[in-house]
Amino acid sequence: MDSLVAVMSNDLENQRSLLQKLLHLATAQRRLIESAEHDSLLALVHERQAIVEELVTVRSSVNDNLESLREQADSLSDENRQSLQRKMDETRELSKQVLAIDTQDVDRLMETRSTCQEKLAGMTHVMNARKGYQHSGQSSPRFADAKG
Repeated sequence: MDSLVAVMSNDLENQRSLLQKLLHLATAQRRLIESAEHDSLLALVHERQAIVEELVTVRSSVNDNLESLREQADSLSDENRQSLQRKMDETRELSKQVLAIDTQDVDRLMETRSTCQEKLAGMTHVMNARKGYQHSGQSSPRFADAKG
């Protein structure tokens, strides 16, 4: 039982560490969105994706160990139970913080996207209007034979 608690505790620490990295990158991401540094933003998103993939692996292990702990809950000491609960609460809070920042960033990106779409639509409208007023001085091409 102690080994299972140790593995679970280690997995929760790993999960918390990865979430802290995500939180740090999320704040950096916001600055990159606001400054329109697209290449740096793409590199950061790629780095975040690698961390998320690690989190998925750790989360799978946490879920498996949590199920085993639930089956043996009677033999778990109060100290271990409280320690694990505290770590799970910390993990949950970090997840909420990262999600809140990401939600705000998605909203900001959607606003930027809408603004860009409106500008492109306006440009297209202007280009089409100009084409309508241009004189088409060209006649259709004709081909002459030997007689002219």
